[in-house]
Amino acid sequence: MPCCGNQRATLQTPARTNYSSGTADKNRDEPRRVLRDRVFFKYLGQTGMTVIGPKSGKRYRFDAAGSIVEVDLRDRPWLAGLSKLREVR
Repeated sequence: MPCCGNQRATLQTPARTNYSSGTADKNRDEPRRVLRDRVFFKYLGQTGMTVIGPKSGKRYRFDAAGSIVEVDLRDRPWLAGLSKLREVR
């Protein structure tokens, strides 16, 4: 069997990205990625409420009426179904 010249090991090694260069492209693209990955919900009830996201397992605490909390995108559909919460943009 012919040798692959260690190319197989190279293919299995994940590529590394160098973020320490501080390039303008990286800084310009970062805010767009973050905005797509974030969603917020506002609490409409009168007292506080704590919810545990069914997909992420994260605990969301709404302290009072009008509280706005950042929510994991995986939990978004479930939280959107709760009558005391509204998604805000």
